[in-house]
Amino acid sequence: MNMKGNNYFFRAAKALLLGVALLAGHQRVNAQTITINTGTAASDLYAVGPIYISTTMFYKYSRFAYLYTQAELAAAGITSGSTISAVGWMKGGSSSSAGPSNFKIYMKNSSATAYAASSETWTNLSSGASLVYQNASQSFPATASPNYIPFTLSTPFVYSGGAIEILTEWDASATPAPLATGSFEWVNTTVPDRIYGGANSTAPASLSSTSNNTSIDDRRPVIQFTLGGVTGCTNPVTPGTSTVSVTTAVCPNTSVNLNLNGNSTGSGITFEWERSATNTAGSYTSMGASQTSPATSAQPATTTWYRCKVVCSGGTAAYSTPVQVQVANVSVNLGNDTSLCEGRSPLVLNAGNAGGTYLWNDGATGQTKSVSAAGTYWVQVTNATGCQGRDTIVVGFNPLASGSFTATEATGGLVNFAATASNASSYFWQFGVNNATGTGNPTSYTYGSNGSYNVTLNLINACGDTTKVNQSVTVASVPVGLKDILKDAAVSIYPNPAKEVLMLENASGLLFEQIKMTDVLGKVIYSDKGKGTQKNYTFNVSHLSAGVYFLEISTPSGRIVKQFSIK
Repeated sequence: MNMKGNNYFFRAAKALLLGVALLAGHQRVNAQTITINTGTAASDLYAVGPIYISTTMFYKYSRFAYLYTQAELAAAGITSGSTISAVGWMKGGSSSSAGPSNFKIYMKNSSATAYAASSETWTNLSSGASLVYQNASQSFPATASPNYIPFTLSTPFVYSGGAIEILTEWDASATPAPLATGSFEWVNTTVPDRIYGGANSTAPASLSSTSNNTSIDDRRPVIQFTLGGVTGCTNPVTPGTSTVSVTTAVCPNTSVNLNLNGNSTGSGITFEWERSATNTAGSYTSMGASQTSPATSAQPATTTWYRCKVVCSGGTAAYSTPVQVQVANVSVNLGNDTSLCEGRSPLVLNAGNAGGTYLWNDGATGQTKSVSAAGTYWVQVTNATGCQGRDTIVVGFNPLASGSFTATEATGGLVNFAATASNASSYFWQFGVNNATGTGNPTSYTYGSNGSYNVTLNLINACGDTTKVNQSVTVASVPVGLKDILKDAAVSIYPNPAKEVLMLENASGLLFEQIKMTDVLGKVIYSDKGKGTQKNYTFNVSHLSAGVYFLEISTPSGRIVKQFSIK
């Protein structure tokens, strides 16, 4: 037999003696330790896992999947219904890693018979697997070479027949250099189609059955199972201390792993995580239903405290010492959507967060951006810790108003004005006489004498800026002598405004030859001969629409025009 074989059997014998000692020491709780080392002994190798630490210590992420067939399990004495309470892998050498790293173990019952494909995705491999162990502050001690590094499962695994698949996931991104005191060389055997592995500078999404930066073809590390040994929890329960997988501030919505240290274990114990923004009494809220494992994950959007409620078999709840996860928020606010005003200064957008790096929608990299055109603008800000924030603003454009107006003369000096304009939100008229003004569109004004008037239309846009439109308007419909008659004649109408009837009173007994009623457009609504010097007239106006109307009275001396309105 060659030396390699002697070395392996020496290790196996030592491991067997250790297993016997452990069995003897655990009979009180019916624990049984079983080793599976199917195949031919091979030289120790860092690349077969369960964690990947080579001499260069370059990679800080690794993932492995191991298959144990029903035949292997049966040969080792693991039968359906067995409860696995711990697993361990045999490491050669005395290298250690102080961590902290995040180490997880998943297990699932399976119908698989081989890992025959050259590669497989982590998503497919982990589908249906249960997280049975997690330590967000994992360290790996030195061992008396060779020896097992055991991991007591936080959730014991019940074997239900068929094969067992065991997956490991290791994240040492938070571990300070040096990663370890040396490479981790794992004792392994050659057995066909039992492994997938991968290591990289990020968590590998696809694992290989043949190569993991060196050949791992048909290699699998020696494993130790502990069966039974699961005791019930006792009250009062010890909740332990909350731990988290990060030691510095994280970006918003980054996934972090939570776990407990120093907590009670045993069957019947449940764990329910809670969160709080302030860590004050009454401020904690549940993150979900209770579970049998203390390991969980969270994605805090802001700085958050976490604690775990631990209960043993319906007993009094105890709460772990809280842990805070600090979140480096990057708040970016470009302001509300707005509009530019033609003729005014450009809009200056400010992304804030001095000292960060900036990327605008057009590739600009400054903290501020001058905007002079309508569009959608966004900026992404990265702070010193690498966290990012983003905001978007929609900018419109308000041009100056433009347009023109028409002036249509009716009767009695009445002129109707109508504007045609673009981008006008309001209208202000200046009628060119006695500081008379008006608003709205259309509108009208009654001039007291004939002549030409300089009328100004002020078109006002949404920004409040004004465009002036000037036009000369000639008035020729005011009757000659009308001013004298209006001054001297005692003619009145009431009520004004009217609703049902309009009363006309001829107090001075003028001779009325004709009475005519018109609307603002000059349309005749009523016309009749006057009744001489009759002093009182009554007109039914209930059928008229609301608006402005005129009563025109013809006399031998001229015309009298009275304006009234219907409400």
